[in-house]
Amino acid sequence: MKQWGIFLLIILGGGLLLRLPHPGTDIAHLEPVEVVQVRQMQTQIEVTTDTGAAGHGDTLAQAVEDMKEHAMGEIFLDTADYLLLDLHGLEIEELYPLFRPGCKVCNTSGIDDLETAGVYLQTHEPEKSLLRICAEPTELEELVQTEGGMVLVREKRDG
Repeated sequence: MKQWGIFLLIILGGGLLLRLPHPGTDIAHLEPVEVVQVRQMQTQIEVTTDTGAAGHGDTLAQAVEDMKEHAMGEIFLDTADYLLLDLHGLEIEELYPLFRPGCKVCNTSGIDDLETAGVYLQTHEPEKSLLRICAEPTELEELVQTEGGMVLVREKRDG
């Protein structure tokens, strides 16, 4: 009987060791992201960040995974404040598990300089968050690149 008790303690101790938290990631290897752009490119989805990381895949999840695999450090999407979308046919709900619900979202036709977009969006922040558009689908503002910089178009005007 005593042997069973010792055996049970060993099993429980091993189970507890397996539940210990992940040792973590060295902060020097983290690549915090402020701006993420998600674009539909022909048959694939492209994800790029203001840090220069990029990934491609048949689905959004595959594109994000590809980006993380090829990045110099560990991509940290939880710091993303802005999500720029150039999508056709992708459901907004697919974005929700991959990005922070509070990040601000806008449409774009493709921005070349995401660092500059981040600086612009800090002073001209889009109104809608990912959480809000998942709960209540609505038309998004559009970030447009012009010769002189960028413009966030808040509403479409007739005429």
